[in-house]
Amino acid sequence: MAVYRIYLVHPDGALEPGDAYYSRTDAEAVERFQPKLVEDTRAELWQGGRFVAVKVARRQAEAFLGHHANDA
Repeated sequence: MAVYRIYLVHPDGALEPGDAYYSRTDAEAVERFQPKLVEDTRAELWQGGRFVAVKVARRQAEAFLGHHANDA
């Protein structure tokens, strides 16, 4: 078994260590990789010095229709 660690990367580049857990394989570790993300933050999964996976939370884009439905 190997130790896998989640790191949160904030928009300003700040790195925040997150949870760590043991898994038998990368596939098992990725399946368990369910970070709690906040807007515009990236979560990276590492096993030692080896990058394994990434998940990103992005701001939801607002739809732009060019006019409002109530406009005549």
